[in-house]
Amino acid sequence: TAATPDSVTQRRTPIKRIDGNLTGLKANQVHRLQHIYRRKVPAQQIVTQELARYLCELSLEINRQIGVLIDRKGMIEHVVVGDHKSIFLPDLGRSRLAANRLRGLRYVHTHLRGEPFTPDDMADLAHLRFDVMVAIDVGADGLPDGARVASLLPDNSAGKPWDVQNGLPVNQLEMNFLGFI
Repeated sequence: TAATPDSVTQRRTPIKRIDGNLTGLKANQVHRLQHIYRRKVPAQQIVTQELARYLCELSLEINRQIGVLIDRKGMIEHVVVGDHKSIFLPDLGRSRLAANRLRGLRYVHTHLRGEPFTPDDMADLAHLRFDVMVAIDVGADGLPDGARVASLLPDNSAGKPWDVQNGLPVNQLEMNFLGFI
């Protein structure tokens, strides 16, 4: 039997929107950014080496930072494109937002020049209450060249609001993420 137009329409998944600075990108690059939504990260990993490599290669090609917000099930919720030095995150709404709860999203993004977390990065971590924030350095060859991971800390005697780990190899991001959270 032939498929009716209505049944074909129902099977198509809507194209998810890419947020941020798409000005000047080629159609092929936009399509590859949309392709990121098809990827899934195992729930126990922060990010896979394959996704990190894909983000780095594309980030170098377009000379812009790329960020993804990944839920705890490993689904890509948002893809965001910035400029060469920063990313402006879209409005994430108020879901799961409470003073004592994390948002349920991990924020993974590229840094083109190996710069440390910026004050804006840390403000996003604290105010948006991400489970974890990761910055992956893009090497000159377009491959991941180390990473930084920041996470919020519970109240502590030192008054330290977050923990930052620098210079991590990307393969160390395959820790037991759910256990960590």
